[in-house]
Amino acid sequence: MIAFDAYNPHRVVYGSGVSKNISTLLKGLGAKSVMAVYDPGIKKAGIADKVLAPIREAGFTVVDYDNVTPDPPTEEMEAGAKIAAENNVDFYIAIGGGGVIDTAKCIAIMQTNPGKLLDYVLGVGKPIPNACPPLIAVPTTSGTGSEATALSIVTDSAAHRKVCIKDIDKMCPYACYLDPELMTGLPKGLTASTGMDALSHAVEAYMVGKHNEYADMFCENCIRRVVKWLPVAVADGTNLEARGQMMLAANFGGASFASSTLQAGHAIAHGVGAALHVPHGTACAWGLNFAIKHCGATIDMDRLQNMASWLGVDVAGKDRQELIDACCKVVKDMNDSLGVPTPKTFGCGSREDMEKGYNATWTNEQGMLGVAGVTDPDELHTYFESNGMKSSG
Repeated sequence: MIAFDAYNPHRVVYGSGVSKNISTLLKGLGAKSVMAVYDPGIKKAGIADKVLAPIREAGFTVVDYDNVTPDPPTEEMEAGAKIAAENNVDFYIAIGGGGVIDTAKCIAIMQTNPGKLLDYVLGVGKPIPNACPPLIAVPTTSGTGSEATALSIVTDSAAHRKVCIKDIDKMCPYACYLDPELMTGLPKGLTASTGMDALSHAVEAYMVGKHNEYADMFCENCIRRVVKWLPVAVADGTNLEARGQMMLAANFGGASFASSTLQAGHAIAHGVGAALHVPHGTACAWGLNFAIKHCGATIDMDRLQNMASWLGVDVAGKDRQELIDACCKVVKDMNDSLGVPTPKTFGCGSREDMEKGYNATWTNEQGMLGVAGVTDPDELHTYFESNGMKSSG
């Protein structure tokens, strides 16, 4: 039996319309000044007003931090922390995708801790000394699972790379509200790419050597749901059952790697994202089959069979390579049928771009590559150089 150290938000609230009830939790916890963190798209779509109106009506002071950008840099979070301190913020609400939720976590950290955010980078920085105000996460995409994790992925602008800030005791949201009604306007392309991000979390967490029984149950539940419900959510964004199932899938995906770890597929996603400014979910869809091919060669056969069956593969009579090929075909077919762009259709499929993506991955993502046991640069380079990454097959 493999030992593990697991965590989850204190509360997970799920159901249509549940975001209207956040003020009840805030009252019970004695909150007074709340910082709402979201991006211009959430504001324009009316989602922020929908979530925050009942909170304002309940008498809470709401400080809006509404200019979160894609791949948020650390400077953005430090600026938000200054505003929070000036307004004596004692609670946070993050409304948006993974970047927004990650930003809120880091603003909260920097409100009560000294120095710069990069002082606390996982593996090379110092521990975060002080506790911070609690956070309620209200996800509006079904991909990152950030509402279930105690880490943030942020952009180091000077180094052109993504880094991780993590503290299990200080950064996990106090609660998350999973409200499918907030998802019905999400565009098809974003629904598809974020859904593939959720799938990559569970597949990578299940195939890595640090897997454990607690994470495994989330992996299975995530994979099965994505395979069944992501095509439905892409085809009909107003289907609340599909939206709800994908919110659960994303949450389970976050919980899976929070209790296990991510590896080679996300190493590629972070490298490509930082070097070529590719949206995270799209980059995850490109990198997932590298993780399957690499880890599939050494993973226990029963685990490979389990994962293949959750992906919908008929495992009877198939040897290891046949199972790997079948799993990769499922991923490729999903990417193609859901309309996930390839590097070429996205506009970064040239040899020069692939070299940039490879160099950023091999140079900056040794931690995740090492977890997967990727030690040969030629193996990774071949994946970039060939049509492997271009077609995800």
